[in-house]
Amino acid sequence: MDMKKIKYILKKLMEKKGNPKFLLSKFACWANITLPFKIRIDNIVFKHYPTSIASGLWLKDYSINSDLFVIKNYIKENFICFDVGASIGHLTALMAEKASRGIVFAFEPARKIFPYLLETINLNGLKNVIPFNIAISDSNGFFEFHEFLKADDQSSLVSGNKSIDWEKITINIPTMRLDTFCEIFNIRDINFLKIDVEGAEFLVLQSSGKMSSNVDIIWFEYIEENYLNFGYEGKKVIDFLKTNNFEIKGLFNGNLIEISKIDLKNWKGNLLALKKQNA
Repeated sequence: MDMKKIKYILKKLMEKKGNPKFLLSKFACWANITLPFKIRIDNIVFKHYPTSIASGLWLKDYSINSDLFVIKNYIKENFICFDVGASIGHLTALMAEKASRGIVFAFEPARKIFPYLLETINLNGLKNVIPFNIAISDSNGFFEFHEFLKADDQSSLVSGNKSIDWEKITINIPTMRLDTFCEIFNIRDINFLKIDVEGAEFLVLQSSGKMSSNVDIIWFEYIEENYLNFGYEGKKVIDFLKTNNFEIKGLFNGNLIEISKIDLKNWKGNLLALKKQNA
């Protein structure tokens, strides 16, 4: 272990003042052990898998309040939902519960994380979720995927800041365009599309092709720094959505605000795009 990592761990320990819960969680992630504790969000449960997101939710370092607000207020029981970048399935499960007479297609390319998505689906007895171990991107085929072992919530189709010394594996994963997927499965409309793919958001949007006119609501991560890793600016995402008749809002303290009032260069969170007839 190099000095940089040791300093990081010591800093975190000082911040947490030796909190045994923090130590147990981080040890479990380091040792790749699933803890027996169940984490509950509303009626959904999942385990403390050895992942960054499960650890963050258990320690309450990671908030999904905005996600809960959007899921509860915008998903209807008969919706067709897509969860692109599903991770351990915590939001997939919440979406499936709300869309109880609909269906959720969940996509998670990371080979470490995908089994935990399956376990969350099974643990909650969800019959209306169909999981796929693929990435949605702007081309059909195979692409390099960088899976960070100790920062698995940052895994991506690009390696990002190469000066960060994160242990990773690089594998080839199957990728599919959104419009191709919809054509194969005869899906004509997407009522709710959630995208959290560490900077590849524009690739997912671009892959919708003509399907973009049949998407009603998009809840997507907007972080300029992540976009720049893929060689584009956030303006490209905003322009795409506006061109395709979406109105875009941010969520702040439980209130929707116009993006004209948001400093997008420094925004690190999600934005909500509503097809204008739904806004």
